Amino acid sequence: MRQMPGFSRVLPAVLVTGSLAAAATAHTQERPFELLRTADGLVLDYPAAGVWRARSRRVAELRARLRREGRSEQLNRPALSRAAVGGDAAVSGTLRFPTVLLSFADLPVDQIPPAGAYDSVMYTSQPLSGRPYTMRTFYEEMSNGLLTLEGKAYGWFAGDSASTYYLDACGTTRNAVDCSQGRVRMRVLFASALTRMDPTVDFGQYDNDGPDGLPNSGDDDGVVDVVQFVHPLMGGECRGRGFWAHKSSFDAQGSRYRTGETGPGGTPIYVNTFHVVSGVGAASCSDGLVMGIGTASHELGHGLGLPDLYDTLGDGEGIGEWGLMGSAGYRSGTSPGHFEAWSKERLGWVVVRELTGPGSYSLGPVVTADTVFLIRAANPNPRGQYFLLENKQPLGADTANLLTGSSRTGPKQGGLLVWLIDSVKVVESGPFNLVNAGVIEGVWLVQADGLRELGAGVNRGDAGDPFPGTTGNSALSGSTHPFNFVWPDLFAGFGLHRIRQLVPNGPMAFYVASGWVVRANKPEGAVSVDGAWHDRYWDAPDSGTTHTVSVDAIADGGYEWRLEFARWSDGGAQTHDVTLTGADDSLVAQMTAHYGITVDVDGPGSVASLPPVRLASPGTLVPESTALRLIALPDAGKQFVTWRGEVFSRSDTLHWTIARPTHFWADFAPPLALPLSPDPPPATWGVTYRHQLAATGGRGSYVWRVAAGNLPTGMTLSFDGELVGAPRQLGVFNVTVAVTSGPFGSVQSLTFPLTLRVDPPAVDLPASVAQVFSADTLIPRAAQLYLDFLGNQNNYFDLGDVAALVERQRAAAAAAEPSPGGQAAARGRGKERTR
Repeated sequence: MRQMPGFSRVLPAVLVTGSLAAAATAHTQERPFELLRTADGLVLDYPAAGVWRARSRRVAELRARLRREGRSEQLNRPALSRAAVGGDAAVSGTLRFPTVLLSFADLPVDQIPPAGAYDSVMYTSQPLSGRPYTMRTFYEEMSNGLLTLEGKAYGWFAGDSASTYYLDACGTTRNAVDCSQGRVRMRVLFASALTRMDPTVDFGQYDNDGPDGLPNSGDDDGVVDVVQFVHPLMGGECRGRGFWAHKSSFDAQGSRYRTGETGPGGTPIYVNTFHVVSGVGAASCSDGLVMGIGTASHELGHGLGLPDLYDTLGDGEGIGEWGLMGSAGYRSGTSPGHFEAWSKERLGWVVVRELTGPGSYSLGPVVTADTVFLIRAANPNPRGQYFLLENKQPLGADTANLLTGSSRTGPKQGGLLVWLIDSVKVVESGPFNLVNAGVIEGVWLVQADGLRELGAGVNRGDAGDPFPGTTGNSALSGSTHPFNFVWPDLFAGFGLHRIRQLVPNGPMAFYVASGWVVRANKPEGAVSVDGAWHDRYWDAPDSGTTHTVSVDAIADGGYEWRLEFARWSDGGAQTHDVTLTGADDSLVAQMTAHYGITVDVDGPGSVASLPPVRLASPGTLVPESTALRLIALPDAGKQFVTWRGEVFSRSDTLHWTIARPTHFWADFAPPLALPLSPDPPPATWGVTYRHQLAATGGRGSYVWRVAAGNLPTGMTLSFDGELVGAPRQLGVFNVTVAVTSGPFGSVQSLTFPLTLRVDPPAVDLPASVAQVFSADTLIPRAAQLYLDFLGNQNNYFDLGDVAALVERQRAAAAAAEPSPGGQAAARGRGKERTR
């Protein structure tokens, strides 16, 4: 999809059939965009605080807060007064930057435009002969006088080597920025020119990003805001061999350039942020003619914090030629199109009027009226989506863009542009320059012809996009094509009607209709509007239109529900006509309801109700708001377990008020019980043990677990109630066991104490001694393990274990023998007396 691998952004071919095939083929011939990423993966961009990005970010955050808080006076003050002070809600002041003209050793000066022409391209109030704008006057018109540009063109500065040294560094078929060697040589060319300028140029005058609006005054960052490098050949953006237009920084390609100037504190002034554009091309990539201002103006827009609004992934066109941050800088390079409404609003360069109610409105051309309208999408609106209405006409710098057609679409003309802004997409994707890439576009043009050709990449805009446009589409609502929606396909809650142009190139008039809702007061009810049935009708028809509304006299939902018509909220008949007035004309059909109730029984028992109603399937219909008492009745010797369905409850009596179709289950089961003596037989140390615990009643299947205490090491209780393992501890172990029966939500449970005794294995001492000296097995394996456990615990039965056993037995015997003053001594003395 890209002309040059990795970084050139040529608009992609589109998979289409039929009549769109020719357009798709022509689409690949559109002019490429700026360079965004090199083939070896380097992202080309200004630094986060480069040019006036930090200042613009503060302005955008302030304006977003003012919009949320409804503080329109402060929001619009700069655009209304056409002046701004530091900290105000607009990007304003004087942006100063140098233009550095670069050449090559093998390019004669008489073959490139004169250096003096570039001041008249960029900075003067008077453009070159035959041209309508300089970059300065273009930005002054676009910003309504809030931003002006100053600077000077320096050069030409020829490099030490021929053009091929720089431009073919990555190969003769690749762009010079495509590899590290090419970027190094380009940087050397830039640094060489700056070094030659440095003795005579005060770089401090170009550091003016601080709040006081004064260059190099102490509140600036010590870095030249931006340097514009201009080379003398046709650039890659015009399919030439020159450097491809891009923005970047010295930091990204080595280290920043240190000038001979210092700031007020004595710290050096550096050059870091720059962009590169071709010095030739005029209005439409014409080699040999002095450059236009479209590409440079687009790059400077990035310096003001604006993202690309074309699709940077190449799957579509984004906003196309309807704004400078799309491709409006390319249709006529000497008179590029303005920023679109969202960019101007973000910068504070237009008055924003929020429309909050229905009514007739008139909106003048944005170039002369300096105003856009804002309409918020109806709630719920989790993505913070809103609409901007812009009247774009062929006036000012927009003239050439709108009236110069491409080879297949013709002039775009003008009309009402309806922009859908997705705040979440803008915030999340803005830092990655993906605002209009992907399924959701952050700044999306609602195209009046409904073809969505911008998103498909078929063209960069045509006369069918604005309202009413070539299709004569004068309405946008929930039932029109295109449909007035917000993501994901939800009606926006308002409509535009009677969209028309009052005079050529003049104001657009239209009517804003509020959302009209027709519904039943019950979720099961359906309503008819103009013969079409809806669960809930929500649209925004034009004021003064008449519509027929109706509802069924009886709506039958079988055993689930039944609705009966009572009245309309406007007092009209069951079927009647409504003429919309523009006020809140929403209608509600009041219906009385009967809802079904069903109770199924699972297990030995039954359910009764007060007042009595039939509960068994399929149930019965009961008037809404009826209060019922449901009583669970277990059979003799059985047990009620739980209610399931609308609620879970273990109480045998359930109080329920009918408000919707209801289905309950009443669970019954025999009581959960245990044997009279649940304790298991003793276990033997080291001997595999298995014992199945037992229960009765419940649902017949049981789940067991140890609820408290610990079994001996080596023993576990499985979920199905089996005590299993080879115990490695002696003694008596008391635990609490829990047993449950029944599915989730209908569980019977019981806990009980359990005692397990672990005895030592029988040990034959003579056989154990013989075992040590014989290869034959004389004692059981469990006895060997036990003796090792009592002995040296080296995991083998050996002489040390036998010695330990003998010692234990000797110690035990000694402990059992009476002391010298005990019974044995007494017996001895008694014998002596006898003798």
